[in-house]
Amino acid sequence: MNVLFINLEDTTPAALHCYGNRLVFTPNLDRLAATGVRFDRAFCQYPLCNPSRSSYLSGLRPETLRIYENPQNIEDYLPTGILTLPELMENSGRRTACVGKTFHARMDDGPPQLAAFGQVSMCKIEDYHPREFDFGDGPEPMEVRVGRWLDRYGVTDVPEEEVGDARISRIAVRTLEEFAEGTQPFFLAVGSLLPHIPLLCPRKYIDLYDPAKVPLPGSPRAADRGIPPAAYRFGRDDAFFVGRTPSDWEVRRAVAAYYACVTFVDRQLGLILDTLERRNLAEKTIVVFTADHGVHLGEHGLWCKLTLFEQSTRVPLIIRVPGAPANGRACGRLVELVDLMPTLCELTGMDIPAHVEGTSAAPLLADPERSWKRAAFSSCVHPGAHGRTVRTEHFRYTEWDCGDETARELYDLDADPGEQDNHANKPEWADAQTELGLLLKEGWKGARP
Repeated sequence: MNVLFINLEDTTPAALHCYGNRLVFTPNLDRLAATGVRFDRAFCQYPLCNPSRSSYLSGLRPETLRIYENPQNIEDYLPTGILTLPELMENSGRRTACVGKTFHARMDDGPPQLAAFGQVSMCKIEDYHPREFDFGDGPEPMEVRVGRWLDRYGVTDVPEEEVGDARISRIAVRTLEEFAEGTQPFFLAVGSLLPHIPLLCPRKYIDLYDPAKVPLPGSPRAADRGIPPAAYRFGRDDAFFVGRTPSDWEVRRAVAAYYACVTFVDRQLGLILDTLERRNLAEKTIVVFTADHGVHLGEHGLWCKLTLFEQSTRVPLIIRVPGAPANGRACGRLVELVDLMPTLCELTGMDIPAHVEGTSAAPLLADPERSWKRAAFSSCVHPGAHGRTVRTEHFRYTEWDCGDETARELYDLDADPGEQDNHANKPEWADAQTELGLLLKEGWKGARP
């Protein structure tokens, strides 16, 4: 089997049509989900690009690697002798290629592990040069500069075919065309730039979404009860609306721009999936689609990532294996991005490395309702706090080590899917908190299926 590994930046399942958002147009992801297995409870191990990617590309959790920040280089922390996913694929005899972002690195400062790819094509983020407009109280044009470079959203002046993700998709198509001419199996990793900020894309995608019809975010901060400051990053915000409270119209505009960028990326993925079909590769290619982590779009008054709430830790995950019995179905069992390495090893007939700290999800592709792991684990470090969370099918329990004290969160996700009513330290929830606290302390080994 060939492997096509697609990883999007900063993508929440809540912004995808196939995950229930009927406002967003993602027809190509819809058809992938209709022919593969859609995982509804998939979670990253760290809600930041480099720690997350380093984890699932190595099969090791962030606490093992000790990678918690973007500037850290994986080669400085990877234990001796541990091979990454691309290296395993290369050693299996596959042609390998990377188009766009896989490791959190550029070509000029990439880790040695990037050399496992026989071909590497990195597309830089362009200087989009959006027109600037003043803020106003009414529905001013979408071309607006919020503040810093990363805080911009709206229309780019760059022609569509020159936007980074359009170039990435076209290089990926040419790579597949080349691979189709040979008989050697391949591993192609494709990584997007969007919908990471700045949320800028061609006008025809922006025009699909009327901000007036975009609902305001759920889980408003005003309705949160008993949530500790550490959960909110102590008020630190690195994305939109830094240092000020946006108007409802600004919020709607920003979310509309995010949706537009998602649709733009979906169109680019469609070109790649079309090539698989046209070159008769689809029936011998495993397709994995996911994101490095989720993102807040105003929930809890937050934007971007770096929290342990559902919005930041939950990711989309679709796996299509030709002929898999569960294709076309959804799976509600808990899976983690650290499971991807063992899953792909099993699906491609490779031995699962002994160091791997995830669990192969291959059995769920045959029976998505079978008994499975008890929990998923994520962590996050803020200045002044180290947080760890355990997510079961019904609860989330989080502990923040703030030095001189421990802040705790406990949410009943059946009754409170927005995680707004913190039950930690309430006497009536003592038994549940004790049980979940032990599970968090025991860690991933205690949650195995």
